[in-house]
Amino acid sequence: MESEMTVWQQIKYSMSKLITECFGTFLLTMLYIGGSQVGLILGLWIITIFAWKISGAQMNPAITLAYMIRRDKDADHMSKTLGVCYILAQLAGALCGALMMTFMLWGIEVLEPNPYAKINMIFGAIMQEGLGTMILV
Repeated sequence: MESEMTVWQQIKYSMSKLITECFGTFLLTMLYIGGSQVGLILGLWIITIFAWKISGAQMNPAITLAYMIRRDKDADHMSKTLGVCYILAQLAGALCGALMMTFMLWGIEVLEPNPYAKINMIFGAIMQEGLGTMILV
């Protein structure tokens, strides 16, 4: 069914999946920056349970890339268009999660705001999600 659709029809048809991926990656980024290992594992488990039926709960560009490059044409194969949209939604979720944690933790680490610390946190989140996991695949 999805192979017969145009690009915009695929995006419209998959909007709930893209929103789920974006929001799930947003929450996972916030949990990761928060620093609690128990909270991260419990949050990953809960987010995976809720997102599994909607989007497949990939929440990682490396996993999405692995689904895109599968050679077999079974139910787990993902089109390149939908895969790129998933990756963009995941990167947007990671960026928003890093920005939210930067805002929430603004005055906790130091008494005066350090403008370079904010940029480093955002850049680190983008690099980790965008390039670090792609290299793993």
